[in-house]
Amino acid sequence: GLDTSDRVLSMREQFHIGGVVDLLLAPLLAGGTVISAGSFDAPRFFDGLRAHEPTWFQGVPTTLRELCLHARSHGFDVSRSSLRFLRSVAAALPEAWRHELEERFGVPVVQTFGMTEASPLITSTRLPPARRTPGSAGTSCGAEVRIMDDSGRPLPSGRTGQIAVRGDNVFAGYEGDDEANAVAFQDDWFYTGDLGHLDADGELFLTGRVKELINRGGEKVTPREVDDVLLSHPDVEEAAAFAIPHPTLGEEVAAAVVVRAGAVADEDGLRRHAAERIAAFKVPRRILFLDALPRCPVGKVRRRELAERFLRDIPASDGTAATNGLEAALAAVWADELDLPRIGIDDDFAVSGGDSLSSVRIVLAAERLVGRKIPDRLVERFRTVRSMAAALVEVGCPVEPPFAADDPTATTSSRADAREGLLDAVTAAMVGRDALPPRLLFDCHTILEFDTARHIAENVSTPAELNTLLSAGSVFDVGRLHGSPLTGLSIVRRRAAMAREFRNVVRRSDRPMLWRRESVAPHADLFRAEGFPATTKTLVVGFSSRAMRLTTPTYHILCGLAPDRFDLLLLRDPGRRHYRDGVPGIGDTVVAAAEWLGQYARAMRYRRTVALGTSSGGMPAIVAAILQGWDGVLACGADRPSSHPHLLALLRECGPRVAAGAGPSITLAYSARNDRDTAGATEIHGILPSARLVPDHRFKDHALLYQLHRAGELGRFLVEHIDHAERTP
Repeated sequence: GLDTSDRVLSMREQFHIGGVVDLLLAPLLAGGTVISAGSFDAPRFFDGLRAHEPTWFQGVPTTLRELCLHARSHGFDVSRSSLRFLRSVAAALPEAWRHELEERFGVPVVQTFGMTEASPLITSTRLPPARRTPGSAGTSCGAEVRIMDDSGRPLPSGRTGQIAVRGDNVFAGYEGDDEANAVAFQDDWFYTGDLGHLDADGELFLTGRVKELINRGGEKVTPREVDDVLLSHPDVEEAAAFAIPHPTLGEEVAAAVVVRAGAVADEDGLRRHAAERIAAFKVPRRILFLDALPRCPVGKVRRRELAERFLRDIPASDGTAATNGLEAALAAVWADELDLPRIGIDDDFAVSGGDSLSSVRIVLAAERLVGRKIPDRLVERFRTVRSMAAALVEVGCPVEPPFAADDPTATTSSRADAREGLLDAVTAAMVGRDALPPRLLFDCHTILEFDTARHIAENVSTPAELNTLLSAGSVFDVGRLHGSPLTGLSIVRRRAAMAREFRNVVRRSDRPMLWRRESVAPHADLFRAEGFPATTKTLVVGFSSRAMRLTTPTYHILCGLAPDRFDLLLLRDPGRRHYRDGVPGIGDTVVAAAEWLGQYARAMRYRRTVALGTSSGGMPAIVAAILQGWDGVLACGADRPSSHPHLLALLRECGPRVAAGAGPSITLAYSARNDRDTAGATEIHGILPSARLVPDHRFKDHALLYQLHRAGELGRFLVEHIDHAERTP
């Protein structure tokens, strides 16, 4: 749309692709005028706007934002200037910034997507009267644009994937860098490294960069979505989300914000603001407040630098001692639930390995400690033991024992069975019942209650039972919310997300509704399908982790196993001590429990028996399989033997049996990028050198089975390694 009457005010270095193509070649080709004004400077822009009357200006989002702030602070009225449009390049322009630019300057803002490798333009929005869709980077300016999945297959409209382009404007490759070209080019498509989707009209929507994607326990979070939510807060001037390392999830979401001049914002308020607008797993667990965000010369935020600063500014644990009895008791709870030898009262929850599940465990354990229900609004403030203790004191909890007191908010006996603690909740919920309460997932008044109910359901239920629980009430039922509609909305969204996940898993599985559950002991459930004799099947004996699951919901495991080939006997460790006390109702030691299990498998006449252990259940699974002479054992992310003397001694006793060829086939699978899991596999392999090591170099999350589920590979993985013993001479 440029012509001979257009005049561009160029404030960009011309060695850059945007300076030489956008701001020199394009306007000259149109016969227009270039006003070369050197590097960007906001006061000189407004001087040039008055003196030279340009018709358009181009800048990166931060420079355009600075123009807005300068005009606002100096009271400049630029709504009637000579400009007919502004053009945003090089980085994503937040929608809130676009609105403010258009309102202040009174002209449309053209948004583009391009890169040096495409000379540089790929897509652009058009000037009015063309339709503009909020958030869109426009349609193609000549190049072909496709959205690809991880396997290089094109995705349909609406699906997010990697953006790939080809055309005459796309370069031929990086000179002298065959390795980079092998990654960047597939067939004749160039992969830009950006994520996005196309709508039905061919408009492109950018969601982030592949390298910036945050992988939080298998859940993918695009930083830009978090940025936009934080920027929608009236007190936030700039925002950038980034990944920080996490001991069990692999990565956790954090963010940095710059607060508007004269405004006041706090971390809890911003997190609540975000929680009302995005899924819970996307809400930043920590927020830094900075005077400015670090940016590269073209205005893109240096997110890696933010992560480095976060880690630099978080003090290392100094084991700060408790100052009162409440802090000491809570520190013991935190250390126990996070499986740490100790924790200082100022140690950060997320950095110490906390996640959403351990958060629920800690809160429920704290409720049992203080004898009262903890409101959701306080849970958001639990960053450290010190902050948790302070919040409990605010609601009347004494700082020295006894902590429990008669209080109207105390947990009532009528609800005590469901709130004894997360690790006891499954058993408590099933007392006197053959099935879970039908409205377990709907009669929840707080987020904590729902997360507890979800954990119970995902631990105990077969796919058929879970389908019934999710169908027991309307997904949009927000009754009995006790005057808290935002909490109700959060519960509804959590339940809807759970239902979507369930439907997706069931749709891809083999006859999932055939599974039935029967209790064989208070902490042991048998999952099987009727009509298939045990003599034709493999019994999988599952030793769960401290969270009483195999690091992924039970129905994920069941949907990965064919019900005509396998039964699953799932054991739990209510003492949370790596089965040091065995399994109640089965045996009071690992050895005694193994003897009972061996007798059970023989009495049922299973064709084969294989142990499956995850995390804290990995070593007990290995010991039981060796002692009972089972066919095989698959241990995933097993803990280090040196940390658990009772298991280390048993492994050493079992070593000679395996060395003599009398033991089962042992497979040690682990996330190779997780130091703790790698150390555990290495130590076990040192004691049992015939064990087969199966590292997965893609993951650093401790929950390997959940990661495999997210990758769509769980069923294949389980069957392959459970059947390994049968294929091994």
